[in-house]
Amino acid sequence: MECTTHTADVEELKPTRKDAQESDATYQQELLKVSKNAGLGGGTIVLGILLNYAGTVLATRVIGADAWGVFFLAQTILVNMVLFATLGLNQGALRYVALYQGRNDLARLKGTVLYCLKRVLVPGVVMTLLIFALAPAIADGVFKQPELNFALRMLILALPFWTATEVMTASLQGLRLIGPSTMVRYGVQPGLRLVLLALLFAVGLRLAGVVLATVLSMTLATGYAYWKLRQVSRGFWPETEPVFE
Repeated sequence: MECTTHTADVEELKPTRKDAQESDATYQQELLKVSKNAGLGGGTIVLGILLNYAGTVLATRVIGADAWGVFFLAQTILVNMVLFATLGLNQGALRYVALYQGRNDLARLKGTVLYCLKRVLVPGVVMTLLIFALAPAIADGVFKQPELNFALRMLILALPFWTATEVMTASLQGLRLIGPSTMVRYGVQPGLRLVLLALLFAVGLRLAGVVLATVLSMTLATGYAYWKLRQVSRGFWPETEPVFE
C-alpha cells in the first residue's frame, strides 16, 4: 500500500508534456526578447560612436585645440568624480534588479533602484558643491589654467544627473532591456549634445557652448532614462511599496 502511494506521488511530481511545452515557449520568448534588445543595443553603440566623433570634430574645429584641451581637462575631472560618487552602486543595481526580477520580488526590486539612486545622489550633490567652490583653486593653483575655472564650475553641475543616469541605465540592463539602456548612453545623450553644439555655436558661443551642450544633454538624458524606467515598470511601480534590504 505504501509503495503504491509513493509511486503515485512520484508520478504527480513528474512534469507533463504540456508543462514542458509551456516552459519551452516561455524560454523562446525570453530568448527572442533578449536577442532583439541586444541587436538594438549593438546598433545604438555604433550610432553613439559616430555621434560622439561628429561632436568632437565639430567642437575642435570651432573652438580650437587650446579651448578643447580646457574642456577635456574639466571633463576628465567630472568623469573621476562620477566614479567616486557612484562607488559601484550602478553595478549593484544591475545585479540585484536582475536577481529580484528573476524571483518576481517587485518590492525589493523597486527598493533596490530607489536605494541606489539615493546613495549616489547625495555624494553627487556634495561633490558638486565642493568642486564648484574649489574650482578657482584647482584652475589657478593646480593646473595654472584660469580658463578651467568656468568650464569646471559649469560642467560639474552635470555630476548628480550623470550618477543618477548610471544607476537607471544599470537598472534597465538588470531588467534585460539592453536596447533602452544603450539608447540613453549612446543615442539620446550624444545625439542631443551634437544638436545643442550646432545651435549654441550658431548663436556665437564657443567654449561655453561645448560646456552647456554637455550639461544640458546629460540632464535631458537623465530625464529620458527616468521616463523609460517608469514606462517599463508601470505595471507594478505605482502600487508597489518598496522594501529596502
